[in-house]
This record gives sequence, structure tokens and C-alpha cells, in this order.
Amino acid sequence: MAIPSEEKCVVHIGLDDFDLYLYGCTTHASTYLLNELAKHIPLHLLDYPNLVRLNPSIPWKTRGNGAIALRVEIPCTYIDKIIELTEKILMGYYEKLSTTLNIEVGELGLNPGVIIALDPLPNVFHKIYILALTDVIPYDIALSRIKNRSNVFIVESFYGRGIVGAAAAIGWIKHDSDYTYELITYRSTQQYLEPRCLDVKSVIKLDELLHTSTFNNIDPETGKILIAPHSFDPVLYGIRGDYVDELIKALNIVKTCEPITAWTLFRSNQATDAHAIVRNVNELRMYRTAKLKIRVLSRPVVIYGGHVILRAGDTTGSIDLVFFKPSKLDNIAKKLTIGDEIVVQGHVKPWKDIPCFHVEKLVIVKLSKLYQCSAPRCPLCSKRMTKSGFGKGYKCLYCKYTSSSLQPECREIIRMIDKRLYLPPPSEQKHLIKPLQRYGKEKSSHPHLKPKPLSVVSKIIEPRWFL
Repeated sequence: MAIPSEEKCVVHIGLDDFDLYLYGCTTHASTYLLNELAKHIPLHLLDYPNLVRLNPSIPWKTRGNGAIALRVEIPCTYIDKIIELTEKILMGYYEKLSTTLNIEVGELGLNPGVIIALDPLPNVFHKIYILALTDVIPYDIALSRIKNRSNVFIVESFYGRGIVGAAAAIGWIKHDSDYTYELITYRSTQQYLEPRCLDVKSVIKLDELLHTSTFNNIDPETGKILIAPHSFDPVLYGIRGDYVDELIKALNIVKTCEPITAWTLFRSNQATDAHAIVRNVNELRMYRTAKLKIRVLSRPVVIYGGHVILRAGDTTGSIDLVFFKPSKLDNIAKKLTIGDEIVVQGHVKPWKDIPCFHVEKLVIVKLSKLYQCSAPRCPLCSKRMTKSGFGKGYKCLYCKYTSSSLQPECREIIRMIDKRLYLPPPSEQKHLIKPLQRYGKEKSSHPHLKPKPLSVVSKIIEPRWFL
């Protein structure tokens, strides 16, 4: 539909917490919303839908802790219409899901938030994004900062805790940032109760053909397929990569034995380490993320479950680091010793009610020298001497020779550990962690917003079975 020749407005639609207790997915809801809006409003999509991952340590997060922002250009006369339609379409989404799942809408576990903001975006959105990504921002505070602004509208039926994520997703565009893409495909309602059905050989082929431009398709150690989730939600599979053209190829490579009802290409902050803010130890607090350059202060201790804990600190303070066994970083942590200099990335969470730093990535910067020492040999009979007592030198038990000047014989122990970056296996990497394949591929800022056809961004193939 051609846009009439009149003043245009740039509109940002943020939504979050559409991950229902029983089903649903915020990316699924945004795909439905975008395609439905395009039927009724003359809009130009200015960016791929933004899939914005937020602080992974927040205890009340949704499954992937991902919020969505849609950025469109419309005639300014359609502002009221897009607010009205967004509410109507998303309420329809819930009603259709409740019918499919055969439960009442009120039993879905709703806590979503939807915000519509007009350009120019207030700077508060940028601040909310940073806080929601790396710290804790209470719902009441986020709401008070965006409420009653002339160019910000909170959709009345969606005033839940998802307001925080919705505002953060909108604010991502105001933060110069690295980014990646993800192609997400969706299942038919007829398959909801069935295990996902993908041809494993085709996923292996995908990884072989596109291993330089996609990442975390398969766990190389276990052979586990990583593109398909295991939770009860509408996603069939998701393929992550750095280039849109390469991801589109994946649609023709991956074979499924169940129908794909829709697909959408998202631009995302995932796999960028966006949450790894450089901090000092004294700046840490519960649920805050950080990257710390610190020195090991204690020997590692293996605790119940095979996890490893040790004390480390900088000039501002110290904290216990926890290396969890599934991350495989516990094997490296066991080899650390007092004086080693390391960089750790992760977040603060309680461990038996004590704040600890949960390590998700480790870099060894400097290794202390370790020595193995033994008593000197007797200069007369060459037998190994023994200590005469503290500060009294050595004595030979065989020829009775004594000396207060002889020193122990020491040799440096070779450390069976390298100074380098250590990552968990792909199956244990959270959404925001930058995988090894992405090092050297970082972008410094968002791409310029420009119109793009909906057909190259999102498509609902089987509307009847999408919901």
C-alpha cells in the first residue's frame, strides 16, 4: 500500500513478557503484530525487528529474557490508529492462544508490557536499556520515568512488568552497539504437543556450509543440536549469525519434518557481551553484571556438586568467584593459585545467601611462578640433609655435617594452564555471551534506519496454523 504524501512519523513499538507460563513467546507475538499491522496501516519497516536480550541474572526474567522493538515509519495521522490496533491485535493474540490451549485468558499468566514511542526518543530510554541490561531497575521506577510524556504511550491493556523490557528494547537504538541477527521459524498449532522434528543431517550440513557466518548451531563436544529449543513454545528453530543473506540461505538448508508456519529475521544484541560492563569489586551488588580484572587471593576449593569456588579481588575489595561444573570452567579454576591475574565476566547472585560472582567467561592474564623446593644435599657425603630447626639451617643425619648458610634446592613447576580466553561449551553459553567465532567481527554502531520491504523481514506462511 502506498503511503500518502504527508508528514511522516517514526514510531517505536516495544513489547515484553509475552512468554506465558504455558506457552507463547514475545518474538512470536511481535511477528503476529507486525504482519497484522501491515494489513491495516501504510507503514514502512525501518529496521529488522530488534530482539534485545537483557540481564541474564534477574530472578524474575522470562525464558530468554528477550524484549522486542519494532521501528516503523507511518503517516502522522495514523498515530492514534496504530495505538488502537496494537492493543486490539495483541489482545486477539492472547484470545487465539487461549482457544488453542483450551484455557481462559486470565489463566495464561499475563504480565506483558507494551509501549509506543515517537521520535525523537527521550534519553530516558537509553538509561533504562543500560540498567535493564546490566543491573536491576524496579518496575515502579521505570514506569515513573516514561509515564506522562507527550510522545510516549503505554498500551492500556498491557501495563505489566514487561514495561521495563519494552522500554529497554526501544532504548537499545540509542546506544552505539555491536549486533547480530537471528532467523526464527515457528511451529504449527497442530504440533504444539509434539517433539520438534528437524533433520539432524541438514543441521550438520548447515554448520559445515555456514560455519564462518553463523554460530552455536551444534555443540562440537557432544554433537547436540543447539538451534531448536526444548521448552513448550512456538519456536521451531533459531539460527544466529552475522549476516542476513547467509541466514536466509539457512531456510533452504535446514530440513524439517513438520511445517514452518512463519519466519522472522531479528537484529539483536545477543552474542555481543553487551552486559559485560567493566567494574571494580566495590561496585558490585546483587544481580549486577560485570567484567572484573582481579587477582586470585586463595587456593580453589571444590564444593558440593563439583563446582569450584575461590576468593579474588582488586584494590577496592574482594569477592568469592564460583565456577560451575557444567561450564567446564571449573577445570581451569582448579589450576589457579594465589597471585594469578585474571579477567572474569559474569554476574552477582546469592550462593547460600552470600553474594558470589558467577563466572561465565575467564581470561588468564598472568600466572604466578610456583616452585618445588627440597633440602640441599650434604657437601661431604651427598646425602639429603634435614632442617636443624627454624632459622638454624640444615644438618646431615649421616655424617653429622651442619650448615647455617646452605639454601634449599628449588625448581620452577611448569603450570599446566595457558594464558588465554576460556569459554563454556556452546550448549552452556547464555544468549548475551559472545562466542569465539564472533571475535574480530564486532560492529561499532547500529546500521542506518531505512525502509525495507516486510517480505524480506518476516512472513506468515500458514496464517490458519500460526495461532
